[in-house]
Amino acid sequence: MFRQPLSPKGFLTLLAIVALLSLPFIIRHEYWIYVLTIGFYYAILASTWNVMAGYLGRVSFAHAAFAAIGAYASALSVLHLKVHPVLGMAIGTVAGAVFSFFIGYLSLRLRGVYFTLSTLAFAEIFRIIVTVEYEYTRGSLGLETEHLIVTMSYIPYYYVALALLLGTVFSTYLILNSAFGLKIMAVGNSEEAAEAIGIDSAKVKVVTFLYVSALTSLAGAFYGHFIGLVSPEVGAFDQLALIIAMTVVGGMGTLPGPVIGALLLEFFSEYLREFGIFRLLIFAGLIIVTVRFFRRGLYGTLKERLISVGGSP
Repeated sequence: MFRQPLSPKGFLTLLAIVALLSLPFIIRHEYWIYVLTIGFYYAILASTWNVMAGYLGRVSFAHAAFAAIGAYASALSVLHLKVHPVLGMAIGTVAGAVFSFFIGYLSLRLRGVYFTLSTLAFAEIFRIIVTVEYEYTRGSLGLETEHLIVTMSYIPYYYVALALLLGTVFSTYLILNSAFGLKIMAVGNSEEAAEAIGIDSAKVKVVTFLYVSALTSLAGAFYGHFIGLVSPEVGAFDQLALIIAMTVVGGMGTLPGPVIGALLLEFFSEYLREFGIFRLLIFAGLIIVTVRFFRRGLYGTLKERLISVGGSP
């Protein structure tokens, strides 16, 4: 019995995974390991937001808020219930899933900009609550929490974040290539047409929103225990803007695009820190150039050009 050889895409994917697993042994600089770990966190958030916006066709402005829900639920569980951070992360994931079910059930019945505005309202309400409830959340000062791993090195966190990212990408790949994934894309293309052929669009939207929000909350819980501090900034609007930028630059509606965009923009952001306030202007200029000349993002445009010359996407 002969094994089927890897496709070019499969080979490149395997090569990328091996490279990421090997990086801590090559870089040997804790600061850049830290930057990569943060990059993996944003890659998870960009990948999950991409499922909603790029495949389901629903733009959620509550994405960063769900990361904050996971972070706060985990931190509060560790603080008051005295559980281990790993269990706290599980609680944070469940909390995000529960919130997303009720919010999704109510708001996903709305269409177009009305759904987007409803998620924005929820995100703002959550931000106000965690800011004013100083007794429980320490408000804008932030809530200190235990670190996930007691270590002087960032390398263990790097591998945990990488495992979470690979799990997110792999599970998303399986879903998008399943019968349910076809329903997601059908609803994204035309909700009316999907319903006409018997697809329960309401169920598809709620389940997808729950999946995306649960993974986002898990990432947020990890982030809180990695940094050791949870504040309203985790769910701030500028975080959402960064997530959207990473998705658009990398390639919305593609699986690798948000990961590529997140890592590139995280590194680019670090290099621009010395420019101070001008960093934001340069950052915005990069996004404008990308949208202008790479309409489908870096990965999406490259894929199109490879196909046009007869290469493998």
